[in-house]
Amino acid sequence: MNTSQTTNDNQRPPAAYSDPNWKNAVETGDPYEFRRFQGSPKARKRHERDERMLRDFLQTLSPGQLVIDTPSGQGRFSEIIQQAGHKVIAMEINFGRVLDSCKNATSPILRVQGNVFHVPCADKAFDVVVCFRLLHHLTPEAVQKVLKELRRVSRRTFITYYNKNTWNYYRQRLEGKTPHRNFYSKSVMKQWCDQAGWKVDKAPPTWGCGHNLHALWLS
Repeated sequence: MNTSQTTNDNQRPPAAYSDPNWKNAVETGDPYEFRRFQGSPKARKRHERDERMLRDFLQTLSPGQLVIDTPSGQGRFSEIIQQAGHKVIAMEINFGRVLDSCKNATSPILRVQGNVFHVPCADKAFDVVVCFRLLHHLTPEAVQKVLKELRRVSRRTFITYYNKNTWNYYRQRLEGKTPHRNFYSKSVMKQWCDQAGWKVDKAPPTWGCGHNLHALWLS
């Protein structure tokens, strides 16, 4: 589906996340993912760690799984999921990023605009959901809502979150700063997963207490 053939930059439809404390407007024409994950040696190392986390999970899946990658951003991981032998749908609420991912795609992947709080699909429509680098932006109430929605539409999921028991979190607190993202402990995340109907299959070893991003594999 080549969205760029039917929609130009001046016709991007508006969208907003359900959590008003995070995103309240669509970003357009912004090379965010390049800056964040490729724009410097440190950024490239961050991307390599993220990719290893995801590949470790993908190796546990049987071939041919139907996977929804949400939020998919500009498609950083969608093609990796496809290359691992799975059918993938990339869903992102920011239509500018949907359009950019279509323009930059090197393989045919269905890319759609949609809200992870209200996935427009039937119950258990997917074998797997990959939800990468979202939950640390959300309030506790919003995190729990997302976990319940992922449970509704899928059988397994891979999620990431910022772990409170890391040096970066405590450093900011010791310096009297308020972290600009939401950090949650592993025990709290497991509690919310349990309440949403998930079982934690694995909480993979992290890259040391210096790295915020941790993962949970759920079924």
